[in-house]
Amino acid sequence: MSSKDHPRPPSPPSREERLAKALRENLARRKALARSKQGRESADAGAPAADDGQTADHGDAGD
Repeated sequence: MSSKDHPRPPSPPSREERLAKALRENLARRKALARSKQGRESADAGAPAADDGQTADHGDAGD
């Protein structure tokens, strides 16, 4: 049998190639997260602030 009958499987990527791919994926993920966060902040800028249960009432309401 010749080597043409059984092609060798492709060699696994080198360490540098794997790291470069991981960095590209990480950067894309971080950019997407930043874009979604920026979109939420700009949408929230026009909306009234949410009530977190803490009031700033320092007056004499209890007297």
